[in-house]
Amino acid sequence: MRYERLITEMLSVLPEVKARYDNDVLSGRIDTDDGPHIVFNEVFMPLLYQAIDDKSIVLLRSLFSFVEQMEKSNDSLVSEVAEFTVLEGLCDNYNNNEFYNYLGDETKKALDQIRMYLPETVEQPANNGVLFNHAVPAERRDND
Repeated sequence: MRYERLITEMLSVLPEVKARYDNDVLSGRIDTDDGPHIVFNEVFMPLLYQAIDDKSIVLLRSLFSFVEQMEKSNDSLVSEVAEFTVLEGLCDNYNNNEFYNYLGDETKKALDQIRMYLPETVEQPANNGVLFNHAVPAERRDND
């Protein structure tokens, strides 16, 4: 897996991500020239957050399988997207117990390293137990 082809590879194997990507391009939310970090943050991550929140097991397995492939890549820029965009995003929004069982071995190793500087929250916040609102801002929502 190469950084230059990361978006293309993701879209070819993850139809749910491709559908969201195509919709976001058509609506002008993202551009086809946007790089992997932007596309993963704007397209992949909201889908992953929703899958975690909804406990969509099949989708979670599919998304995390792709992240595992990214972690195994010989291209360090690919694993940086997995770590700095995907895993750090998860660390900012969830405790490990909400997704850890879906991770592959290499992804678990990377997450364990990230948790050394982004530890899990101990207390649940006062906003009804929700760590963060994963909703897309009104100006960025689909009109469906």
